[in-house]
Amino acid sequence: MQATKTALQRLLSMTTPPPISNPAIPNQIIQHLRDHVDFVVRSSDAYDEGYQSEVKRFAVSMRTLFHDALPFRSLMAQAEGLQGNFITTAITTAIPHGADHLGKYGGLIRTAYLDGRPTYYAPLDSAWNARWLSFSDWWNEPVFMNEQRAELSRRDLALSIANKDGGSNVDPNLSDIYALLSQHESPGWVQSSGEAAITAPERAAIRQIVHETLRTLLLAYRKMPKAEADPRLAAAMLKASERPPSLPPSQGYRRNDVCPCGSSKRFKYCHGAV
Repeated sequence: MQATKTALQRLLSMTTPPPISNPAIPNQIIQHLRDHVDFVVRSSDAYDEGYQSEVKRFAVSMRTLFHDALPFRSLMAQAEGLQGNFITTAITTAIPHGADHLGKYGGLIRTAYLDGRPTYYAPLDSAWNARWLSFSDWWNEPVFMNEQRAELSRRDLALSIANKDGGSNVDPNLSDIYALLSQHESPGWVQSSGEAAITAPERAAIRQIVHETLRTLLLAYRKMPKAEADPRLAAAMLKASERPPSLPPSQGYRRNDVCPCGSSKRFKYCHGAV
């Protein structure tokens, strides 16, 4: 897969992780890091082709990359790769209470309707907005909220899938919030008709989180949602992609500005490169 190979070759030009020549970072850690980024890129491609169970691979790699569980440290922490900023496409501040939860009005995912039933999908590079946050703020930013105002962060979602929903362990005691989410029983996810969603919202959300990760780590990585063969679904997704006028304008970055990732490079030489 040439696109994947090219993206991975760009990995060492990033500000995170540092160059492989850094004597403080063992080559083995860098190789493990590259392996997991490769896993995520390939799983993303497979998910976009319809293999939605790839979310479990996403979650395991996200946990390995980012989650510290003492005495173990994450790969990114060992590679000193958490100092820079991370891209967030969530628009949680613009979501009115009672809205179609993080669907049409923001959050990480979009909601398209076909015959009255919702299909949730990741907007990838068609996200309405993008900001930069420190790793801690990004990892712990609330990205889900049900009608009871219970919140899940990126960390919560990734660890729930990886640790509890069959990613690497199967925990019969799923958290109440995640259990409702993944079983489509939360009032925020089931339509008034009682019909189940066509696609799962938590899967679309973890897909978008993975996309944010790849956009942060791989300078050349770009991807748009796959065109749907079903013309009715394609039309529904096109309608769902219409930007709500109430949302604040997307923050732009001039090519000669310092890149907001924290690299000290000009934007055009860093995350603005195409």
